[in-house]
Amino acid sequence: KLDTNSLVAAGVRSKEISSLVKSLSDWVDQHQRQPEVPTGASADLSMSFPEAGIQADSPWEFAVYKKQRGSDKASWESSFERFMKGESPQSIAINPSKGRPIQAKTVVGHVLDGLTHGRKVDARRLVDIIPAPTKTEWQKLEEAEATTNMSVTMNPDTSGVNGERFSMTCFLTPIVGQAVAEKKSPERSDAEKSLMGKWFDNLKWYMALRRINYKPAFESK
Repeated sequence: KLDTNSLVAAGVRSKEISSLVKSLSDWVDQHQRQPEVPTGASADLSMSFPEAGIQADSPWEFAVYKKQRGSDKASWESSFERFMKGESPQSIAINPSKGRPIQAKTVVGHVLDGLTHGRKVDARRLVDIIPAPTKTEWQKLEEAEATTNMSVTMNPDTSGVNGERFSMTCFLTPIVGQAVAEKKSPERSDAEKSLMGKWFDNLKWYMALRRINYKPAFESK
């Protein structure tokens, strides 16, 4: 959620900033509710991260550091550095270093890119924007990797089906179903778009953590 500090950091100046924060928070509560656990069902276990942060012993072998045109940094690096200095993904998204505002989820993706490049990350600060996979969701992703024979740790240029480029949609087909996966985004219903979005987010976490050989731990909330 956005908070007062995030808006101020993004350059918002208003006497009514508290009301603005409340309005935005109410909208998030309404449109991004967490799924309810059915009566009688056991709550899933959430992924936990150490307070000290997580870091790979070395960068992922297929991580390519490519500087942006006209810049001495990679496309993900500015967001990463601002996040590590304590700025929230929301304020970074509202006021990126270049261009128009972006989504907070994009900032999370930039931070995860930094993780695969060997940088240290406080993953606990990211889960408020994109929750990490639960234990059950992690297991489903492991099963999808085995079923599709698409390794998330190998060269993405050749680790897809029949040696083609890796495709997140193809990888997720065993989870979301072929009927949903085969549709182009405009053809999907709102529920199908929500389903795909959720699993794309889970897969981004899964790829990043698998690529740094991170062994997840899970706990009840």
